[in-house]
Amino acid sequence: MALSVTAPLASRDAPSGTEIWQSSCDAHGCSFKGDIAHGEEVTPRHIFIDVAVQLSGKVESVTFRLPPDADKGELFAVGFVDSVKDASGSWTLKLVPGATRILDVQDCNATCAVVLPNGIVPARNDAPAFDLGQAMTAHNLMLMFYFSHGERIRASAALFRFRDAVDGAMRHAPK
Repeated sequence: MALSVTAPLASRDAPSGTEIWQSSCDAHGCSFKGDIAHGEEVTPRHIFIDVAVQLSGKVESVTFRLPPDADKGELFAVGFVDSVKDASGSWTLKLVPGATRILDVQDCNATCAVVLPNGIVPARNDAPAFDLGQAMTAHNLMLMFYFSHGERIRASAALFRFRDAVDGAMRHAPK
């Protein structure tokens, strides 16, 4: 079973981007693959996200693959944003406190990869461990930052698309 959602993003962080989530399930669990196109170039950059989930719903791993032009040895950061009503009743975006993390890039052969077993960002300096897999289902938007040729690059993923893929796949997954 495969579920694919394709829709243009409406974000200044990725004006020419698209976001696609595909899923596949077997007797052991489901795999969710996201392709986050971003950037204002004629040929956009892509961040690929792989999320492996057991049939029980427990996240086995989250992997980010950065574009080949990402600067080797530089940081990759993720943060989460929610839409909230402000005092006047208007909707606004608010950065989720304590939900921004710098991730260690572990492999930079063909592309730079960040692998998080169980979807957990390990504790670092003063920041406690963080369940990124859970955050992807709890918040509205995931912001991603990395460097390419010394320039900070931003991308974002509208997480309702990820949640829709998870909900649809898990509902139809083998039991």
